[in-house]
Amino acid sequence: MIMSWDKKMDYIYKNKDEVKCVGTIRSIETFAYYSFDIVINNRSEWCRLIENELDWEICFVMRNMTIGLAHPTDIFWNTEAIYEVFEDLDISLRIAYGIKSVFENYNKKSAS
Repeated sequence: MIMSWDKKMDYIYKNKDEVKCVGTIRSIETFAYYSFDIVINNRSEWCRLIENELDWEICFVMRNMTIGLAHPTDIFWNTEAIYEVFEDLDISLRIAYGIKSVFENYNKKSAS
């Protein structure tokens, strides 16, 4: 089953100074994985959130880069894993909260 949303989805995240900010997700589609664009510094990063047998990973398609994750709702662990690659705490927090938001939004929509 494919579910997609043409409109953007905004989400709230806290930056490294604990200030609430708004992030944007676009073009969400779900297959056996979640496919979406996350907006970072006014440009889109095409991502795939994939659940394997025992773990999760985020693939940045255009960068040909994959990062192992904890559960999509685990902000702390996912921020740490993303930071190891991007070396920018604000970007890492934005991505981790975006992953959580996509995961939670999909589960709410699929339960309806």
